[in-house]
Amino acid sequence: MDEREVKRLAVFAGNGRLPRIALKNAARLGFDVLVIALTDQAKELTADSGFPTERLSLGKVGFCMRLLQNWGADSVLFIGKVEKSALLKGISLDWLAIKELVKLKERSDRAIMTRIVEILEERGLAVLPQTRFLQGMVAEVGVLGKVKPNRRIMRDFALAFPLAKRMADEGVGQTVVVKGGAVVAVEAMEGTDVAIRRGGELAGGDVVVVKVAGDDYDPRFDLPTVGCETLRTLAESGGGTLGVEAGVTILVEREEMLAFADEHKMPLVGLDWGYGAIPQKPQVRDEER
Repeated sequence: MDEREVKRLAVFAGNGRLPRIALKNAARLGFDVLVIALTDQAKELTADSGFPTERLSLGKVGFCMRLLQNWGADSVLFIGKVEKSALLKGISLDWLAIKELVKLKERSDRAIMTRIVEILEERGLAVLPQTRFLQGMVAEVGVLGKVKPNRRIMRDFALAFPLAKRMADEGVGQTVVVKGGAVVAVEAMEGTDVAIRRGGELAGGDVVVVKVAGDDYDPRFDLPTVGCETLRTLAESGGGTLGVEAGVTILVEREEMLAFADEHKMPLVGLDWGYGAIPQKPQVRDEER
C-alpha cells in the first residue's frame, strides 16, 4: 500500500513517552487516529491525546482484527514498550491467537511480532516504520554530549559492540555491560535497566553499556530505545558510559539525556562498525549464508 494514501491510523501504544510523541506527530501529519492501548499505563498516558482509545489485552488478535475493520483502519503503528515477560505470563489468547501461535517454530517476542505484522499485511493494512513519527530522534555516530570517552572505554566499546550485535542477532537481547575487557552482564528477557543494575552491582560501577539492534531488525517494531531513565539507572548503579548504535537507536528525551550525561560526567556515544577502536563489520562468506 502506498504510504501517501494511508490516513486512517491505528496506533498500538505501549508504555513510555514515545506513544505521546508519535500521536502528536500523527496529528501534525494529518492522520485520523485510533489509539489501542496495550497496557493500563499506556491508556493513562494517552488519555489526553484527543483521539478515541480502546484498551486491548494482549492475545485478543481476532477481536483486534474486527476492531480495525469496523473502524476502517488502513495503516498501523506499533510504538512504546511492552515487557517481553508479558508474553509468557499466562495471557488469555483468543482462537485466532492460538491458531497462529501454534504455527510458529519459535515463540520469541520477535517471531511473535513478525507474525502479527504479517497477519495485518495479509488483511491489506500498511504497518508503518516507527521513524516516520519520530523524526530527529535517531542517534548519530560520535560523541553526543560534552564528555569524551577515554581509551579504556573505547577498548570496551570494541569488545561490547560486536558482542551485542551477535546477541541481538540471536534474539537474546540488545544490551551488553562490560568493564575493563570483561563481560559482566548480557540482557535477556529482563530488559535493559535490570541488566544495567546487575552489571553495575557485579562490577562495582563505572561500567560500559552498549545497546544495539540486530542486523535483521524490523523498523516497524524493533528499534532500540533509550531515555533519561536508562541514564538514571546507570548513574544509580555506580555510573559509567552509554554507547548506542547510531542510525537506529531512538533517543527519547535527547536534550534531557545530554544534560544529564554532562552533569554526571557520563560519556554518551553513538557507535557503528569502524568507529574508533571498533573493527569493521565482519564479512559473511557465501558458504555461511
